[in-house]
Amino acid sequence: MSVLIAIEGIDGSGGSTHSKLLAEWLNKKFPENSNKILHSREPSDLPIGNLMRDYLKKPQVHPTVDALLYAADRAEHYYSIIKPAMDSGKIVISDRHKLSSLVYQTVQGLDSKWVRRINSAVPDPDLNIILDVDPKVSLERKLKANNSSMDKFETLTILNKARAKYLELASRYSNIITVSSLDTVEETQEEIRRVVEVFLKKKDILK
Repeated sequence: MSVLIAIEGIDGSGGSTHSKLLAEWLNKKFPENSNKILHSREPSDLPIGNLMRDYLKKPQVHPTVDALLYAADRAEHYYSIIKPAMDSGKIVISDRHKLSSLVYQTVQGLDSKWVRRINSAVPDPDLNIILDVDPKVSLERKLKANNSSMDKFETLTILNKARAKYLELASRYSNIITVSSLDTVEETQEEIRRVVEVFLKKKDILK
């Protein structure tokens, strides 16, 4: 059986770090099959995703353009990488997925139903794990990591709105689990692994 697990959260919550650590840990859980786990990310490393890394950081880009390009990259990412991997029985760990659009595009003022509609060609992840962190802490982390280079989504106003939206979604859907990212990397990762292990055992993927 294959599943898609997305690691979500506001910028600076540790998604990139924890998605990689989770994939490495899961690989050790399947020693007989070293190709059982696929780690990927959004924006993807495909042509649209590479364009977005530079283009979408420009403040003059309208949120509608953001949303459409994210949806296009997500569709290419899913049908070119994620679906083939899942069809072959792999567990896919994605650093961000659809929730990122539902959060960041709607806090920019776009209609949530429209954002859902343009992303409807791609299935929802089986499990979303939101790394929850105080926006002030996340900004401090980003400043240290980027040497004061911030993109348009990395303001306290946007991050506060994004965090509130993530928590709202978590309160409404059973496939969205929140994990505190205020603890050490080791403590946060331990909780993520606990959540994933319970989930995979329910799916009879782990014994």
